Parts: sequence; structure tokens; C-alpha cells
Amino acid sequence: MDRQKEQANSTAQNSSNRGSFFILFLYFSTAFIFTKLHYLMTIEHIPATLYKLITHSAQTPSQYRILVVWIIRCFYFLTPIKNIYIWEQIVKLVFLFAAMVALRKWLSLFVKPSLATVGPFLLAIIFPFSFIVRYPNDFPQIFFFTILLYLLYKKKWAFYYPLFAIATFNKETTIMLILIFLLTQAKQITRRELLCHVFAQLIIWIQVKLFLYLFFYSNIAAQYQFQLYKNIAHLMFKRGPGLVLQILSAFGFFWIIVFHKFKQLPMFIRRSSLTLIPYALIMLCVGMINETRIWYEYIPIILAIVLINVERIETGRSN
Repeated sequence: MDRQKEQANSTAQNSSNRGSFFILFLYFSTAFIFTKLHYLMTIEHIPATLYKLITHSAQTPSQYRILVVWIIRCFYFLTPIKNIYIWEQIVKLVFLFAAMVALRKWLSLFVKPSLATVGPFLLAIIFPFSFIVRYPNDFPQIFFFTILLYLLYKKKWAFYYPLFAIATFNKETTIMLILIFLLTQAKQITRRELLCHVFAQLIIWIQVKLFLYLFFYSNIAAQYQFQLYKNIAHLMFKRGPGLVLQILSAFGFFWIIVFHKFKQLPMFIRRSSLTLIPYALIMLCVGMINETRIWYEYIPIILAIVLINVERIETGRSN
């Protein structure tokens, strides 16, 4: 009898392992397809092409987003493959695959495993609307925000802080994680502990930004590019309704679901999503609002809201 149970358990374990491997294979295949499409369907930002980024001659602030560029430089100089665009695609493929795995882990905090497994595939709906201009740091930022949100939720600070520092080398928008931390943890920990964590993250963020500012001090362009007037002009006079539709396509139009039973969302998700308001105002001033890639940081939060609502619908029907 015991032997039969062992065999049954072994069979179930093997079946589970095969299922997990198949899911990872599908994630990798999806990541491969969209990494290739991202390269074929987008154009480089002329003041900050990959070549200029690699040679440290790009305009700031694009040059400050240096993490992936330094990884590509390492592979370029240490391997026989001397094509920076091949290395760019390989690095982005790895990060996008890792982002999908991280999304599954993150989503499993709020929805059942089957929905969490399906969730990363929704990137296939989001990406086509955002493939306009490409930067090396785009896919990595999805990974970093997803894994950092997971670590923040779990309060695994030993892993959170090193990754926070690394992610800041990828893009300065990690500062939004400090606001998310403040809103989600305000009533979860003591005030002293809260302030210590806030100041610790601010110090790390400022130190990284100061290092990058001094390192690329001689690069051309202003510290920040004020785009407010250009965005308003595009919206009112140049692109009109077409631009509005393009902006609304952010997150593959999934943002519409955010408002459905908003107050019933888990506290962490609800308060995290509120930081989209200041983030949107900042992007209106320093970003190009027609480039919906600027919302990649909030993909894990939006997907969590979408799947929470899907699970509610399923539960409602079963009842």
C-alpha cells in the first residue's frame, strides 16, 4: 500500500514538473517572439541610439539608464560576437522571460494559481500598442518593478535593497517605489521603521543618480527634458483624436478595469495604483505621452487588478 502511494506521489510530482516546464517553455517562446517584434516594429531614439549609449555619447537623461548598456558592453568585449544589436536582443529576451516568471509569482499573491499562470500572457495584448520607440531598458524595467513589488509586499528587505539600487541604474522611476512603500506600509509598521526605510531608499536613489550625473557630466542635454508644452501642443493641434486614442491604449486598454469595484481591491494593490496619478503628472511634464512604453512600470499592478476582477466574475458565476 505504501509503495503504491509512493508511486502515485511520484507520478503526480513528475506530471507537475512537466507542467511547470511546459509553462516556462511557453513563457520563453512568448518572450522570444515579442523581443523580436520589439526590434522589428520599433525605431531607435536618434539622440540615444544603442551605439551612442554604448560609447557613452548619448544625450541625458537617456544615457543615465545605463544598466543594460553596461551588460551589453561586457558581452561585446568579452565574447567573439561583435554585434551590439544581437546582444541587445539576447539581454532583453532574458529580462522579458524573467519578467514573465516574476509576474506569475507576483500575481499568485492575489489570485488563484491558474489565473496567475495566464496573467503574463496578457503582455501580448499590451505590447503591440506600445511598440513605437525602443530603449534597451524597457523590458528590464518590467522585471525590476515586478520583483521589487513582490519583495516589498513580502518585506524581504535583504533582497529588496540591493535590487532597488541595481534597478535605479536601469531607470530613475524606481523613486515611485518609495511612494508605493509609503502608502502601503504607513499603517503596517511603526513610524520610526517607516521613516528609516523611506530615508534608506531615498539615500540609495540619490547616491545612484549623483554618481550617474557626475559620470556623464560632459554629455549633452539638460538634466530633465520639460515636455509639457510639447505634449499639450500635440494633443490640441497636431495629433488630436488620434493621439488621444493612442494614449488611451496604454496597458492595452486594461486600465479601464481599474475603476471596477476599486474600493474592494486588496489594500496593497489599491494604494499602489493611486501612485499612478502623480506618475502620470510627472510623465506629462518629462515624457512623451504618445509613447505608452512609459507605463511599463505599472504593468504588474494593472495586471493584478485585471485578474482580481476576472476571479470575482468567475466566483460570482459559480455561486
